[in-house]
Amino acid sequence: MANTKQGGAGNIIKLALVLLAVAAVIALVLGFVNSITEGPIKAYNDNKTRTAYANVLEADAYEEVDPAAYAAANGENTITLLSEAKDGSGDVIGYVAETEFSGAQGMITMVIGLDADKVCTGIYVTEHSETSGLGAKAAETSAGAWRDNLVGQADGLALKKNGGTVEAISGATITSTAVVKEVQTVINAVNELG
Repeated sequence: MANTKQGGAGNIIKLALVLLAVAAVIALVLGFVNSITEGPIKAYNDNKTRTAYANVLEADAYEEVDPAAYAAANGENTITLLSEAKDGSGDVIGYVAETEFSGAQGMITMVIGLDADKVCTGIYVTEHSETSGLGAKAAETSAGAWRDNLVGQADGLALKKNGGTVEAISGATITSTAVVKEVQTVINAVNELG
């Protein structure tokens, strides 16, 4: 009996060592794959951000604003980055904000542009999980897309059903409300800057 117990303990130790070796090899492989893909993923994300920024407010430079300067207007902390958009001579021509907020089906990541008068110059949805054909219409970029209704809108932005001027996406009132509310959140944050 004593030998059986010792043999069982020896097998457990061997299995533990094999498992440890397999885990170490997998960790090394994952680390190697991460080091190979890290650069291309960063380049892809940087390009996506540049495209979004240029789509909502083209500028020569974007300079990050200190979050403490607009913290009071950022209510639920949906603004992840607010930048001043500057022309070639360094003058502020507007603002660009990266935001993340809840839509009807999940989180929406969006870039919002405002000109120097705090009027919306455009929105660009970079990620979403909204329903195709309904809430996903907020992300469409073709001419005449729903997002074009937000261009030219200023402080006091709201859907028509709430006394504003923006028509909701048919069948996607929750998404429409969330997007419009987020543009107003960015306007409020820029108003905080003075």
